[in-house]
Amino acid sequence: MTMTASKLGTQFVKIVLLAAVLYFVGATIIERVADVEWNRLRPDFRFLALAMLAAISARFFIGIFYGVLLRHLDNPLPYRIGMAVSWMALLGKYVPGKMAIFASVVCLLARYQVNAAVSVIVPMLNNGMAVLIALILSLPLLFSSWARETIPFSRVWFIMLIVAGIVALCPRVFLGTCNFFLRLMKRPRLDVNLTFRQMILPVCFVTGQCLATGVATWCMARTLSPSVDLYSMPLMVSVTALAGALGILALFAPAGLGVVEGMYLLMLSPLIGPEMAALLSICLRLLQTAADILMAFAGMLFVARNPLSVLTETDS
Repeated sequence: MTMTASKLGTQFVKIVLLAAVLYFVGATIIERVADVEWNRLRPDFRFLALAMLAAISARFFIGIFYGVLLRHLDNPLPYRIGMAVSWMALLGKYVPGKMAIFASVVCLLARYQVNAAVSVIVPMLNNGMAVLIALILSLPLLFSSWARETIPFSRVWFIMLIVAGIVALCPRVFLGTCNFFLRLMKRPRLDVNLTFRQMILPVCFVTGQCLATGVATWCMARTLSPSVDLYSMPLMVSVTALAGALGILALFAPAGLGVVEGMYLLMLSPLIGPEMAALLSICLRLLQTAADILMAFAGMLFVARNPLSVLTETDS
């Protein structure tokens, strides 16, 4: 009874938080989009195509991460299967609670005789690394004007946080930190050992994932406004990284809904104006959702054409 009441209370808090975020962020977006001068809007669809290409590239990095990590964990599936599983599992992030993505990976990899404990580790490490690397990529925001006004000695903080981020990526520190938070959440610990050499490629692929997502943001902004120049790309990559990290950490928000858009509104308004920031946040949500659906469909085709029997015959 106590556990049930606790779970119901937790669910209630999550629903209230999500409703509050959606209300305030949604109201702000609607208000600002209403002020957009649509007659002056001249979208450049070449950059829209580049934005979609960058979003798809980010998902390729995730897929290769799955393939590499499965091999490190003694489950050498073909890379195309790791990629397909990662793309289909991405749809799980749209389910409230963010546990559906783990259940999806376990279910899909079970078809290829991968242990459930191993299957859970792969998306967990991907999300954990994505948060950490995204926070590192967001550190240049400390040099923005608002940061200098509110955070004293921002350059000192920048150096300290860079060093802390690099240390946190060391296998023992990273896995130990993951297990610490899992213990706090009363989840099973990660029973895995990775060497520093084994961590290098996964870190590179997650970094590529974060950078590609940031490039997609810049391309979408350039689609809407020709005044967005190339020099603003590093800042947009940092904003996107921070928004993405907070979206993952916000357990109450499926796919970071509301949280990510709120960060875009807050951080990009000084750069491209509040109206364009609001419109950009909507376009990016549509872009990322479309990319997830497209890649999930591609993953389904890969899995349908590569059943376990075919893989076994190929391997033998």
